[in-house]
This record gives sequence, structure tokens and C-alpha cells, in this order.
Amino acid sequence: VPVTNNLHLAWSSASDWEPLPKVPYQLWKFSDTVTHVYLDHNEIKELPQRMCSLRSLKVLTLEGNKLTNIPYSMCLITSLEKLELRDNTGLFDPPYHMVDSYELGLPA
Repeated sequence: VPVTNNLHLAWSSASDWEPLPKVPYQLWKFSDTVTHVYLDHNEIKELPQRMCSLRSLKVLTLEGNKLTNIPYSMCLITSLEKLELRDNTGLFDPPYHMVDSYELGLPA
């Protein structure tokens, strides 16, 4: 399996798969190397606590999913530069540190 820095699983009507209901478990194979993860427009309802193991993650986009909260363990990803959460209308109470540190694009 080749090492990758980018994981593009943003769903669109042209995709060859159904929207993802959760973060794919295969992501953990690249926990030391992945820097960009694009999971926009899927049906992800929650992020696993294990997300904090993505030590090199710089960009995480989750626009247009069904997230209701963000685990506080996400604050442990010190390399994170961009977190995109727009259009997760059920999102409630993201960690304050993350709201303060990132331009999140939270629903009004």
C-alpha cells in the first residue's frame, strides 16, 4: 500500500459510492503520514476519539455532514491548521479551544 498524504472521500452525485456513514477505518493505516482529509458531503454523524492519533493532520474538511459534536480529543491534534465544519446543522458545542483557534464556519 503506497504512503499517502491526502485522502479525498468527499461525496458528490457523480461518486461511485454511497455517502459514508462514518470515518473509514482504513484512515488509521496512515495516521503518521496523512496531512489532508476531505470527507465533505457524506453522512458522518460523529468523529471517533481516535481522530487525535492523526499526528500530521493539517486540514480536515467535514462540510455538509450530519455531525452533532466534535470530540475534545480533537484539540490534541497540534498540527491542525484548518477544520471545515460548515453545513453540519446539528452541530452543538464544539470545544472552545477549537472555536477560538480556527475559522470553523459554524452554522448560525
